[in-house]
Amino acid sequence: MKRHYLNRLVVISTILSLFMSVPVFASIEGKEIKSTKKVETTTKEEGTDNTYNENGVRIIDFDEALKLAEKNNSSLKTLVESLEIMEDQKQKLSEQYATLSPDATGALNAVEVNFIKSIDSLTTNINNSENSKELIKEATTLSVMSLFDNFYKVEKELNIAQKNYEIAKTELANGRIKKDLNMISENDFFKLQNTEKQAKLGVDAKKSELDIATNAIRKTLGLNENQQFELVDRDYTYEKVEEIGDIVAHANVAANTSLKVESLQDTLELAEKNEKIYLADGTPSAESYEEKKAAINKASRDIADAKTSIRTSVIDTYSNLKVLEQSIELSEKAYQEALMDYKTAEINYNLGNITKLTLDKAVLAVDNAEMQHDLNLRNYSLLKYRFEHPSLLDQAS
Repeated sequence: MKRHYLNRLVVISTILSLFMSVPVFASIEGKEIKSTKKVETTTKEEGTDNTYNENGVRIIDFDEALKLAEKNNSSLKTLVESLEIMEDQKQKLSEQYATLSPDATGALNAVEVNFIKSIDSLTTNINNSENSKELIKEATTLSVMSLFDNFYKVEKELNIAQKNYEIAKTELANGRIKKDLNMISENDFFKLQNTEKQAKLGVDAKKSELDIATNAIRKTLGLNENQQFELVDRDYTYEKVEEIGDIVAHANVAANTSLKVESLQDTLELAEKNEKIYLADGTPSAESYEEKKAAINKASRDIADAKTSIRTSVIDTYSNLKVLEQSIELSEKAYQEALMDYKTAEINYNLGNITKLTLDKAVLAVDNAEMQHDLNLRNYSLLKYRFEHPSLLDQAS
């Protein structure tokens, strides 16, 4: 009987040993909510602006990523080439028009009318293309911001998934011993097995997501598919948008001055010019005149629709920013509470009151709270950028 009692003590001691032997993931003393990867040593590739770390991995910060994305944007390339062609055409037409002899009566002849119409059309197309170029650059900036944020989000999620998997493996190992001692049921042990399996699948899923996020960056920046790189995180410092007393008035100004509306205004002005030229050119047919009026009416409707869309989006986005500000306050509080819980757990662990497994769970809770707060900050930064560039809010742009 005594021997049986001693054996049981040995088994229980073994269980406690297993509970206590799980390594703590890492100390989080002084952990910051937002961090940026820092490169210790870098070198420049000769003849280029490319920077590499001591391991030969290319270092890419946000500014360089944006330059690469713009350089690799086929739409932007095509637009720039078209602008050069149109500007050259306009220059040649203007020079040719200047050589024409004016009519003695001062009236415009057919040749002059064609020149004026062609020059005006090119001027409008050039202005629209310049606005489109700015819109593409704004959209590219937003896209690169999103790519950076998604990469770091998935990276954090993978780290959390790996920690969660380690905890699940430990709980399964402990559960196996408990099951052998009839301390838990077969059903409870099955649940632990399923939890461990799901945790492993979670790690695999996040690794795949990280591969996808990495390849998306390579594709957007025009990097080789095997190019290894390390990102230097973008600045997403939390600065609230200014309080706006009259958001409706603000939205009206934003809509009226947006790049999208400016382009549509140019189109309307061209249609109106064409109508005046047409009316000045002898006796126009009713059918052709209706076409000119229809072009004016369409341009006017497009402007009204774009203004309404942007105005509504600006108001909605401002409201969403205010909601997100509240979420940031809550997630900051949740993070601080998780950090305090961890510090309490660390004290209790050092006193021998809790296991390392319990401490690891406290670390994981901090990581989850930090990730959520970080996500809120990044989302606010993205939404604020869209708010400050209203044409991006117009789904038709």
